[in-house]
Amino acid sequence: MLKFLAALSCFILGSYQLYRTYQIFSHEQKNGGKQTSVFLPIALFSSIIFSLALFGLGISLFLD
Repeated sequence: MLKFLAALSCFILGSYQLYRTYQIFSHEQKNGGKQTSVFLPIALFSSIIFSLALFGLGISLFLD
């Protein structure tokens, strides 16, 4: 039961992370300008990698 809750929480956190990444990306596409940090693409990329790692952890907990 604990593994199921951990896997479910990993999926929820991964989904939320992808949702927030998409929101930031679409906001910066519309409103970004010279004041936008040059490190934003790196932050978005690392956010996607982190969310995929959470999904992978959730899948491994479900299958174990």
